[in-house]
Parts: sequence; structure tokens; C-alpha cells
Amino acid sequence: MAIYWEGIFAVFAILLFFGILAYRRIPAPVLGLLVSVIIILILGMPMDKTLLGPYMSAAGSYFKNFWLVFFLGALYGAIMEKTGAALVIAEALLKFGRGYMAPVVIMTVTGILTYGGISGFVIFFTMWPIALHVFRETNLPRKLIPAAISAGTWTWSMVGPATPAIQNIIPMKYLGTSPNAALGPGLAAIVIEFVLICGWLYWRAKTLVKNGETFDKDEVGLRLAAEGEKVLREKIRPPLWIAVAPLILLIFLFDVLKIPIETALIITVLIATLMLFKQIGGYKELLSIMNDGSQNGAMAILNTACIVGFAGVMKETYIFKNLVDWLKTGVQLNPYWYVAITTTILAGIAGSASGGLGATFEALGDTFKALPISMEAVHRIASISAGI
Repeated sequence: MAIYWEGIFAVFAILLFFGILAYRRIPAPVLGLLVSVIIILILGMPMDKTLLGPYMSAAGSYFKNFWLVFFLGALYGAIMEKTGAALVIAEALLKFGRGYMAPVVIMTVTGILTYGGISGFVIFFTMWPIALHVFRETNLPRKLIPAAISAGTWTWSMVGPATPAIQNIIPMKYLGTSPNAALGPGLAAIVIEFVLICGWLYWRAKTLVKNGETFDKDEVGLRLAAEGEKVLREKIRPPLWIAVAPLILLIFLFDVLKIPIETALIITVLIATLMLFKQIGGYKELLSIMNDGSQNGAMAILNTACIVGFAGVMKETYIFKNLVDWLKTGVQLNPYWYVAITTTILAGIAGSASGGLGATFEALGDTFKALPISMEAVHRIASISAGI
């Protein structure tokens, strides 16, 4: 037990240091490598052998398994963004809320776009000018914009049933489950998440206004608002039905026809390109969109893979091994709670929801499969817990 508490202390210290460096804007590739080197030095592990072995093996394996999903998802997102399709959907839905409800509506629109398969990295670029416009019109402080967009991107929409998000795909690959695993309980969980987030955003907006905070009319705020207005004016908007069609198509292919996500994304990208070619503007512009999508996908998976590399190093430490042994044999919990707590802990060590899911299933996959609960329940609980 003494070793266990020592490990827990070390884990929290590493996570705290990890968080501080991330907050200081250290790039993910540098951050993953730097923290890995620090762990190696502190624990006296062989530097070259560890970096070229567990670190590169974990990062390379993640890249190999999920590159197509990241790349095709980013390409699809770039098409939806650059053609104004995502903007049309967002503007249509934004008509339903103003005032204190503005952050709630921004969060809801973001979540719907995420559920439609658009990468969260891309959605931020799409939603930022819209959110600036709405927040300025309703005179709300812009400090709430990152919270509203992040809540729509990284919570209920990335862990719910049927979503093509990577957090729903990873359990499928390890457990052989479907994208709709634990449909009823999964829907109940994301409804609860959604309601709680809506309540917090509404309360927070109201509290800030009562405290005298408004849209930041400083030099930065006015410049950002002007840039956002320019983006909104210059977008060429397709009809709403054309804008929505690719989202519906992707969900239909992935969830109804059960087509693998990579194939579903390829079909959706091709159909979206044909339907939105007028808004794309020609072959030269299409190449530009493809270039942007490729760069977005490469950057997204590079950032994640480097953090997964850090998780690979952590897996080789006595801290992780003792913790896993304790989680396997020393924890007596209801099996549902067992999946939730162990996934949360190991994903926290990995510093990544998607990377943590992979690390969790590799370390405890056989243990999960031996539990007296369905693999569908394991799928949904693990997906939600990794997002914590």
C-alpha cells in the first residue's frame, strides 16, 4: 500500500507539472517529449532505449491506427468550413437564442457540428467569428467563448452513442462493439451532461453581467470582433439543405449502414466536394482546402500521438505497473464503477482522452472483458470516463 500511495503522489505531481507546462503554451510535441525525458531522468530509466522503444512505439502505433480518421475528418471539416456550410448550419441554429442563452446556443451548435463528424480543432475556427458576433450583439464578456465552444466540442458530443468522434471509435476497435453501444444509458448520460452544462453557462453569463462585465471593448476585443465580422461577410453560403446533407450522410453511413468510419468519411468527403463544388470555387481552391485539411489532420494527430508517447513511457514505469496491478487486484468495486474509475485514472495519466482510452484498453482490456457486464456498457462508460 505504501508503494501505491507513493505512485499516486507521483502521478499527481506529474499531472500538475504537465498541466502547468500546457498552460504556458508549450507545444504538445515538445511537451510530450519533455515530460517523458523528465520521468526517465527521475526514475533512472535508460534514455535512448526508452525513447526509441516505448515512446516511439506508442506514438507510432497510435498514428498507424488512427491517421486515416484524423486526416479524413480534418479534410471533411475543412470542406465544411471553407465552403461556408458549417457557418450556414450555425447561423440557422443561432436564431434560437440570445441574451444569457447565447453561450448555451453556441455550445449546442458546436456539439451538433461535432456530432456530425467535424473535428473539434476545425470547429473552433468555424465557431470563433460567429461567437464573437453573437457575444458582441448581446454584450456578454468574451471570456465565456472558449468555455462555450469547448463544452460543445469536448463533452457530450464526443462520447455519446453514434458519434464518429475518435473517443467512440477506439472502444469499437478494442471491444468489437458498435457505434451505438449502450444506446439508452449513453443517451441518458449525454442528456445529463448537456443539461448541467447549459445550466452552468446560463448561470455564469448572468453572474458576470450582474458583476458589471460586458463584451471587452478594448483594442483586442474590437479587433477580434472586426475580424469575425469580416469572416461572416466574406463567406459564400450554400443552401441550408446542401450544408446539412454531408452531416446526415456521414451519420447514416456510420451508424445505420455500419460502414467503417474510414470508408464512411471517404464517401462523405467525395459527396460533399461534389455538392459544395460551387462554393469551393474551382480546382485551385479545392487544392487549397485539401492542403489545409491535410495540415490540420497532421497537426491534430501529431499532437495527440506525442502525448500518447508520453503515456507509453509512463506504462513502463514502476508507478504505472504498480497502479495497474492495484487496479486489477486491489480494488473491490461494482464492475461499472470499476471501469469508470480505472479509465479516469489511466486516461488522466496519459493526459489525453483518446490516448488514455488506448492505454487503458491495452493495460486492462482483458480485465474488462472478464467483468460480469456487457462490453457495450464497458464501451460507453470508458468513453465517457476518458473525457474527464
